[in-house]
Amino acid sequence: MGLSPDTALAVSVQAPGFAFMVPSGVIATIISARLMASRRQINSLLEAIPSFTLISGLLIFERHLAANSLLAWFTCLGMFGYLGALLLADRSAFQEFRPRRMALELPSSSRLQEIGLILAAQTAFVLGGLFLDQLAAASLPYDQNATLAYANRLLMLITSLGATAVGRAVLPVLAEARLEGKGQEFELTRRWGINLFMAGVVSYGLGYFLAPVGVRILFEHGEFTPQDTKNVSDILRAGLMVLPVYFLSLMLSQSVVVQRRFGLLLISNLAALACKVVIIMFFLEKWGLPLIMYATVAKQTVSLLFMIPALRPSRHERNN
Repeated sequence: MGLSPDTALAVSVQAPGFAFMVPSGVIATIISARLMASRRQINSLLEAIPSFTLISGLLIFERHLAANSLLAWFTCLGMFGYLGALLLADRSAFQEFRPRRMALELPSSSRLQEIGLILAAQTAFVLGGLFLDQLAAASLPYDQNATLAYANRLLMLITSLGATAVGRAVLPVLAEARLEGKGQEFELTRRWGINLFMAGVVSYGLGYFLAPVGVRILFEHGEFTPQDTKNVSDILRAGLMVLPVYFLSLMLSQSVVVQRRFGLLLISNLAALACKVVIIMFFLEKWGLPLIMYATVAKQTVSLLFMIPALRPSRHERNN
């Protein structure tokens, strides 16, 4: 893959720990969906366990364990802790996962089509995220790769908190408005979308000024120097530009899901992925590391533009 020896070593050390997250992540997702369906919001609190575990590991064992092993295995430990907490919160899940309770029920063709669209849209979304970032950064010097990784961790913390809050608060309300059949979900999407966009603008302003302080508190230990703090802060500030568009996109994506317009979701994610790939291919060498963050902003903007039709009823709904 053209990776440098240091990068290849980091991948080989971290891969086993991250691989253990796959089965635990699948089971945790299923149990989390069960809790949400039963209107038990405790899952919103439990989702903090992986981040809390990782941050605790960084603060406590940073001087005693190698960075690559520390990040991989404490991330894995946090996911298993999250899974354990979910099982305690939903003890009936033990019964549901027994083979004797499982029954094979084939979905209808229309449901299979929806599942396929959702999986394809999610795949495009994942490929356009950290995967593409790391692939692009692999061609840059190793220190820039590490800088991007540190900045992305903080950016992911902010965006994941926003996604969790918006999803928990907005999706049930939009779904209920949709069931009433009065078209109120479109007005709610427009009104809350504006509010979330403004919240993103405020978050960007606060994050821009607090970035150096946050990076210094979390990471400036051991071999992490003040110059590293400045480098990570600069990249983080570039990445924070995505927040206004990201929060607005979250609102529109929730509306798309409620309207079951999964084809629109797939098209928006594919267009966004293509946009980011083209920008990285043609401009990475000239602009360097900041371009990866700017490409993410452009990707999110393209996704937002393609989801604008979710602000009004589809043609089929208007005809009916």
